[in-house]
Amino acid sequence: MIFVEKRTTGYGVQNLNSCVDTDGGLNLELKGKCIAKDGETFDDYCFTHQVNGQTILREYWCTVDGFCGYKDYNCIFRYPGSCCEDGRCVK
Repeated sequence: MIFVEKRTTGYGVQNLNSCVDTDGGLNLELKGKCIAKDGETFDDYCFTHQVNGQTILREYWCTVDGFCGYKDYNCIFRYPGSCCEDGRCVK
């Protein structure tokens, strides 16, 4: 028999052995929140690169082991004419 512990979050019921990404993964056009299996949370956000001064998107997603990983994106290189605003790339 397998017992799965669950908890209620603002995003529904989360299986404690899993991770939830509210924007569905690496989705640069939608701001999301990653909730790791240990309950740690991370919001996608924009920041200014210290060296080149460009605005960068930090996008979080669930890793295969149930934690949150991130990758940084320069929106203008992904979507010409776009920029990072409120944790997402906008055109």
